[in-house]
Amino acid sequence: MVSHRDLLAKKWLTGDGLEIGALHQPVKIPRGATVRYVDYKSKTENQERYPEIDSHLIVNTHLIDDGFILNNIPDRSVDFIIANHALEHSPDPYGTLLKWKLKLRYKGRLYFAVPIAEKCYDNGRPLTTLDHFLNDYHLFSSLEVSQIFAVTESHLREFLRISDANIRRLNQMTTLRTEQEIEEYCAELMWGLKESVSETKTRYDDLISAHVNYINKLYDIHYHTFSPTSMHKFVNYFCEREFSRLVEFKKSGNGECIAILENLSE
Repeated sequence: MVSHRDLLAKKWLTGDGLEIGALHQPVKIPRGATVRYVDYKSKTENQERYPEIDSHLIVNTHLIDDGFILNNIPDRSVDFIIANHALEHSPDPYGTLLKWKLKLRYKGRLYFAVPIAEKCYDNGRPLTTLDHFLNDYHLFSSLEVSQIFAVTESHLREFLRISDANIRRLNQMTTLRTEQEIEEYCAELMWGLKESVSETKTRYDDLISAHVNYINKLYDIHYHTFSPTSMHKFVNYFCEREFSRLVEFKKSGNGECIAILENLSE
């Protein structure tokens, strides 16, 4: 299937915007538009972490920031945000969409793609349901720390048992993790997360950043999985309740689907 990334960018993106986690595959920005690249790592750090990627292809990080929070970006200050293959890495996708939307000007566009689970190394995992997305949002927004830890641990186990095994097979690694190794690595990641979070003095941003710092930076897991149908249902639900409009939704090459949302909050 042909990739529609650049075509959709040309169709919908104007003005000044951001791209989160572009790494070595930035979207081609239309003439007249400008973009700044956001990542929690500098270009040098990305070059060191991904030696298999041609270093010249990796974009320069203009803003070092947590892409799920964007604390260094003023509210209502950009015309578009691009975030490809980022939402599945968020422990709270609904809350992340809200954070991104808050940074957009009126009529600003949010352009994001997610991988289709059966087309990538998440093949074999159950799809994340709308109820699951909403429950995660409730837990994070209500600061239900102990329940968040339980859900995160279940996400980790599922990823390690299925996605990690698929990654190892795809890369022709001779050994898969044993159940004991899975439990030990899961406990190691959870220990760092729990040590970093105070159950009595914490905020939403702290919880998200703790996941980024103590899980994603060590093993950038997919917390959630999507099909085109489940993604469309999730995005429609969000738009109906959060003063947004889904202007285009499309399956694209490389096993992904792309959504373009327009902010209707003045």
